[in-house]
Amino acid sequence: MVVAVAQRRISFELSARPRDEDYKTIVTEILKSIGKPLKPAELWNMIREKGFYISDDRFRNVLRDLIARDTLMEFPDGTIGFPEWAKWYVPRRDVERVKPLAPQKFYKLYGTCAPMIRRMGLPVAEALNIIKYGRIKLEKSLQT
Repeated sequence: MVVAVAQRRISFELSARPRDEDYKTIVTEILKSIGKPLKPAELWNMIREKGFYISDDRFRNVLRDLIARDTLMEFPDGTIGFPEWAKWYVPRRDVERVKPLAPQKFYKLYGTCAPMIRRMGLPVAEALNIIKYGRIKLEKSLQT
């Protein structure tokens, strides 16, 4: 009995694994292209769809660093986006509880009012103004 063994050549393409700085640019580019805040899990899945495999811990560290540098911010519903989006972004109401990625920044910004902001149904910046000042601050462009 003769057994024929087929030999296959397998070629591998080696490339350097992206550094954290590369992941930071990838995250900001994805958010800019989508144009709205995303949950961390959605953002992580989009990075993996692009062919970059990053661990959960490393991904959370990248997000924490971007939040600490004020490049990104965490909204009351746990989504991640750019700080200028707070003017128009209305947080989702279906979120019961949020475990923030950067708790110190989250509680410094929202205090214990994050659930109240989610229930108000207003953009984040307006809801914060109502909570802080008891009224909506009008921009100078609207007053003229």
